[in-house]
Amino acid sequence: MRKISDRNRQWLMKELPILEQANVLSAETACAVRTYYDTNTRSGIHWAIIAFAILGSLLIGAGIILLFAHNWEAFSRPMRAVLSFCPVAMGAAVSAVALSRKSGAAWREAAGLLHSLAVGASIALIGQTYHLSSDMPAFLLTWALLILPLMFLLRSSGSFLIYLALVCCWSGAAQITYGQAAAFWLLILPPVAYL
Repeated sequence: MRKISDRNRQWLMKELPILEQANVLSAETACAVRTYYDTNTRSGIHWAIIAFAILGSLLIGAGIILLFAHNWEAFSRPMRAVLSFCPVAMGAAVSAVALSRKSGAAWREAAGLLHSLAVGASIALIGQTYHLSSDMPAFLLTWALLILPLMFLLRSSGSFLIYLALVCCWSGAAQITYGQAAAFWLLILPPVAYL
């Protein structure tokens, strides 16, 4: 069976009453066509498109990171600080475009993944540039809390999974560093609400 896009299906459903009024199709034939396309067409998320959007955003992000990493020592400290905030600004811009255009799932997933990873990269780069004293649990918790709104704003499964991984890693690191990770149960409530 040939797949029909949602846009084409919507056009056809708008045309059926017009064709009925012009006596091109009988009411029974129009009803049969409507039933056929309602039951035999598949609308929804195209997983291949989402997978390639995620893969594409990861590859583009990795290329940009490699470009800056190769030349990082040549930059002055203020220039490094400005460059450290560029990934977050880019992620926020892509997320804003995805929200303002009411884009499809692939665009929202790519934006959520890019924005989530950019937040972590910026935190790490600022900490490395200014030699901030911090421990792994604090880094993971800060990153997780900063990307928490993304899974709700973008309805992004990628942001959801990154947040979940960060919270789980934080609980392990906090258990080792502090001897307890009781806040895990509070941090796990937003993903439960998302589901």
